[in-house]
Order: sequence, then structure tokens, then C-alpha cells
Amino acid sequence: MDQHQRPRLPFQRLTPAQERNAKFHKAHEHVHSCAKTNELGIQQIHLDAICPLGRPCSYQKCGHGAQHLQFVPCAATFETNKQMREHYRTHVRTMTKTLPDRTKELSCFFGSCASNPEGGRLNRGGPTFSTEEDRLAHMWEVHQVYAKWTANVELCNYCHTWLSEPYEWRKHAPTHITEAATIIEQHGYSGVTTGRTLMPRICPFCYHDETKPAHQRVYCHERQGYPKHIGVHFVDMDRTKKTRRCPCFPTFCSSQNEMDNSEIAASFEACSSYRS
Repeated sequence: MDQHQRPRLPFQRLTPAQERNAKFHKAHEHVHSCAKTNELGIQQIHLDAICPLGRPCSYQKCGHGAQHLQFVPCAATFETNKQMREHYRTHVRTMTKTLPDRTKELSCFFGSCASNPEGGRLNRGGPTFSTEEDRLAHMWEVHQVYAKWTANVELCNYCHTWLSEPYEWRKHAPTHITEAATIIEQHGYSGVTTGRTLMPRICPFCYHDETKPAHQRVYCHERQGYPKHIGVHFVDMDRTKKTRRCPCFPTFCSSQNEMDNSEIAASFEACSSYRS
């Protein structure tokens, strides 16, 4: 072989880590992925400590025989996290209360939530929830039951802090209500992005709806999902045939008139604070 000819190297398969990293085109994406992987590991350790596999399931089921009019704990234990979460999800699907008009409400039948104030096995007096996410958060905060399929962490795009505890954003979000108002005033609703998010994208519909909890009002939307989320509000307005004042009023929109979908869309286009 000619001394100047480079030897041919045998084909080598990429390791799983190399394949994972190959999809990143910018350094910040790689750093974000590594940081998230680390935080997920921390959360799993946290979950293993609070929700050990040997802890009996606290779901309250209807008793039989001598316990016919009582609730008794499920008391199942588990060998793997997957088995435990599948078991919890099975219980979650049963946790609804039937109202006198035969409609159903989401409820919780874990621990003391499966109260029976009026007697009879079906008269459960537990709490009610408007969304499945609210119920899952309650199960974690009150009963230390984690029913999502996998661990999950969030990065707060206001203070650039990883939120490693399950559902931590709900407690963390109120600390950024005032900051969100400042960001909207100075940078608009679409945030500031230079490869990575420097200022969060905030939904004008959600932010100005003071009936919503803080974790929904100041939620940090991803670039890909932001237009889709805004579109859901327009679809809802179209479905209900309602008119409303532009959510950007009075900060960026001067019109006090009630508007339909097309008029609000035009207002958004004219409003430099919003970019999809």
C-alpha cells in the first residue's frame, strides 16, 4: 500500500448515545438533551424513594361479605415501575362519580378521598376535578401516587430552572405572574428565541383569563406547539359562535369592540406583539 494512501477503516456502528446525539445540529440542543436526561434520572430516584414498589396500593375498593358496606384498600404490591403505573392507571379509569342527572365527574378513590358520608358503597364523597391533569396532580400531591407512564421534567423558560419534582410547575408558576406581564409589555406574547428560548411564548387568550390558574396563564409554549394551541382557542370560538374583546386589549390593542374569529385574527396580524 502506498505510504500516502490512508488505510480504509472498518465500518463501525454508532453507539446508542452517538445515534441520539447525531440528531442534534446545534450545541444548545445537545446540552439541553443531556441536562434533561440527568434531571429525569434525579426524578426517578425521587419517585423510587416516595413510591417504593413494596408500598401497598391505597386505592379503596368495594368490600364483600362482612365488609359489604365498607371500602377496603387494594393493597397490591409490585415488582417493576411499569407494573405499578399500569396498575394505577387501571384504577384511574374507574374513578368517576355519577350525579343525579346521570352525568359523570372525575373523582379520586385513593386513601381518605373514598369517603362514604351517606352510607352505601356507591355514595362516594371524594373530590371532583375538571381535567384529568388536575386529578393526576392531586393523586401525587395528596396520596404520593404517580400514574403517568414515564417520569417527566420541565424547564422553566422564565428563570431557566429545571423543575424535577412531578407537577412542580403548578407550584412554581405563580412566582412568574408579574414577570410574565413585564415580558409581554417589553417583548410581546411570542417571546424571544435565538436558537433557544430566551423569553417564553405566552398565550394571550390564557394569560388574560383570570379565571384560569397561574400554571395555565403563564405556561411556556414550545415553538412547534404554539400556533396549534392558539388555533384551539379559535376553534372553540367558532364552535360556540361567541364574540369577545381582543385578548390583547388594552396592552397592544386599542379596540374595545366585541370581535368574531376573523376580526380577532386580523387584530393579531396587526399586533406586532404576536407572531405565530
